[in-house]
Amino acid sequence: MKKILQSLFVVMLMPFMHAQIYNFSLLSSPYVALTASTSVTNGTVWTSWSGISATANIGFNFVANGNLNTNALHFDTNFVPTVVFSNQPNPNTGFIFAPIIADTADRGFVSGTSQSNISYKTEGNVGSRIFKLEWSNMGFYNEIISDNVSSDFINIQLWLYEGSNIIEYRFGASNISNPAQSFDGDPGFGCGLYPQFDFNTGEIIGSAYALSGNGSSPTFAYTPNYEVYVTSAPASGTVYRFAPSALSTNETNTSTAAEIFPTIVDDSFNIKPRSGSKIKSVTVFDMSGRMIINTKKTDRISMSGVAKGIYNVVVETDSGNTSSRIIKR
Repeated sequence: MKKILQSLFVVMLMPFMHAQIYNFSLLSSPYVALTASTSVTNGTVWTSWSGISATANIGFNFVANGNLNTNALHFDTNFVPTVVFSNQPNPNTGFIFAPIIADTADRGFVSGTSQSNISYKTEGNVGSRIFKLEWSNMGFYNEIISDNVSSDFINIQLWLYEGSNIIEYRFGASNISNPAQSFDGDPGFGCGLYPQFDFNTGEIIGSAYALSGNGSSPTFAYTPNYEVYVTSAPASGTVYRFAPSALSTNETNTSTAAEIFPTIVDDSFNIKPRSGSKIKSVTVFDMSGRMIINTKKTDRISMSGVAKGIYNVVVETDSGNTSSRIIKR
């Protein structure tokens, strides 16, 4: 997977100059297909070897790896056989989101009629909006050209959260009955965040946030060994969440979905959702990315028994997400 341009189906943001630590958590939420969304493919039969060019205004500025992105982002594959999501066409290097690294294709490749739409939309209230990008009913190129049929498929969404700058990969229905063929002999597909990718050489620079093992319970690591694989399709409703470990000075949390207080904690802290919002979950991570607490409680969160230190709190509400750092003393 070192030269991954020829097998990469990614979403990419650039430029990014400063390191950012991401914490990983495995969540579950029903997969809901996008409706009333804007199509990128517009009925065109596509493959990961054919170019798709479009521009998407996500509606808000998104911060990844420590730098602010423009809100005008481009799909552009004129220079590589892949779909790229960036804030400028034809970048040299960049940070890429990779829900799946595999040779993918429209399931209508044989018939000539598209069956695999790629679309996006932005939902929510100002300050806590979510940009959603969906690969619907996506097939696998090697299976299609080998057998002239498309039995294997997967549904994936990428969510980007305004304010909290959380990244999520959401998995829907899938069928991978012929993995050796669909994954071109690899033991599975690549998945993760790649902070530095060189589009001229087709190589990953430095370490990556890579997932490996069973798709429904993967192992997460920040590692220079990015040639690892998710070996099975995640169950429908599986959510891979990547949360920034802390909000830097240019990552001010502007979400008003909920208030987290106090930020210096003895035994507990409080969650106050904004008027009309309901808390769906509260998750606390230590600085290594390990999940310490995950609860649906709606007011006071106990830190009793938790070691002293710095922690990251992510609050999910029905109107958006909020994240904050707290100190347990």
